[in-house]
Amino acid sequence: MASKKKTPIKYLVEVISNPNCCEVGAGGVHFAHGKAEITDARMAAWYKEHAGYKVTDIYEAETGEPEA
Repeated sequence: MASKKKTPIKYLVEVISNPNCCEVGAGGVHFAHGKAEITDARMAAWYKEHAGYKVTDIYEAETGEPEA
């Protein structure tokens, strides 16, 4: 049986070099204390391609609650 490929429902972007960062970043992403949650896959891809950021995909669990 083939399993379905899960698609992230949102992404957690973290600023590695400045964990206290509170600013608006590329693409209008708002960072608070070095973290931002976004839903735009294109922006997540941009942050994944650039040094200094860690992007974590967040998936929806079967219960309907987000899971990392």
